Amino acid sequence: MALFRYEALDASGRVMRGAMNASNEGAVEARLREMGFTPSAVAPADSQTAAGSAGPAAGTAQGPARAVSAYVTSPLPVGDQALFWRQLAELARAGISAYDCFRSLGGRTRNGRIRRASLDVAERIRAGSSVADAMAASQDVFGTDFRMAVLAGELGGFVHDVYADLAAGLEEEKAHRERYRWYRWFNNVNLAGTLVVVHFLAVVGAYIKTHTQGLEPLSDKWYEVFKEAVAAWPAAFATKALPAAAAVLLLYWLIMRSLEYGRGRRLADAVVVSLPVAGRFKKLVLLKRFYRMLGRLLAGGVSPVVAWDAAADAIGNHRVSWQLAQGRASLSSGAGFGAAFGATGVIPYDDQQMISTAERAGRVPEMLARLEQDYGARYQSSSRLMKMAALLPAALAAGAATVAAVYMLLKGYFDFIFEYTGF
Repeated sequence: MALFRYEALDASGRVMRGAMNASNEGAVEARLREMGFTPSAVAPADSQTAAGSAGPAAGTAQGPARAVSAYVTSPLPVGDQALFWRQLAELARAGISAYDCFRSLGGRTRNGRIRRASLDVAERIRAGSSVADAMAASQDVFGTDFRMAVLAGELGGFVHDVYADLAAGLEEEKAHRERYRWYRWFNNVNLAGTLVVVHFLAVVGAYIKTHTQGLEPLSDKWYEVFKEAVAAWPAAFATKALPAAAAVLLLYWLIMRSLEYGRGRRLADAVVVSLPVAGRFKKLVLLKRFYRMLGRLLAGGVSPVVAWDAAADAIGNHRVSWQLAQGRASLSSGAGFGAAFGATGVIPYDDQQMISTAERAGRVPEMLARLEQDYGARYQSSSRLMKMAALLPAALAAGAATVAAVYMLLKGYFDFIFEYTGF
């Protein structure tokens, strides 16, 4: 068996590109006709493309298990990405060729980086590259997870649906951020105000304590010291508190950016799926995406191992992709999907039993679609709680700082009362 890339027309005349395992070009053409496509070009996938650009999805059933590469996540604004993928989905669904889609968007997209990357993809497609391969040169714009999803769509002949799925996910994320923007602003203002109050109490309190030793409480001299402390506070805040706060915020931003977009992504992916509540919610999303992609690929006639690899790499989490890759050996050996599910260590036991039954009944794609629907319903019921839980750390931090400020205020007040009364 070898991997062949193909180009074919569907019933409406749309150009479909993908890849398929077969013994020769004739077998690919025959399979395409069985699927309702009219083949226009079939050629062997060269070893460099199969192993490099297409990555794990280009492996054969006899190929060894491989390590999953690190992910690159696009740092571009969510709104710009959502607009691009939605337009791409609409153009592709209308039957416009991939070259014309990217060329058109590259000529009018507002975001400069997306515009340049889109034009580059168009030129690479015109030179004979697939969409996923063409995107590889602009991974920092499109992201590895999105590129692998596009690759899976090309393999299965449903790339326009992948575009729509990616657009829907980005639009949901954009709506979520806009919906809770007020809450984040509240936390930011709360934290900033708490910082000012705590620093004021600490500086003024320390100054008064140092300069009122031996003075009569509430005397004229004591009041003068208090005014001097208040007057000295702005300079102390500007020269010490603000630079320290800015340094902490910069460090926090660098750490979070590394965890989301840089070398820390491996660690972040592993941590997020290990958390007691958030990890369970995240796995719902990832396995739903895996089942959806795997079912579509199998229904499109892609070989099980190639479909497994492509679906595993398209989910967007390095840790879970690596776990799913552990099932490849079982699938390659002919043990079946039930054994492959069990070898991952991340797929629940009930899902393993369901897919084993479906395999014996010859209804694996249908069972994967049912599992996808089940996970989608569970995701919807849990999403609101998780959205609020994601904001909880900031609320707790602001609350803790507020308590600290109140404690310092009360402590200073009672210390003064005790000193004045002699108790």
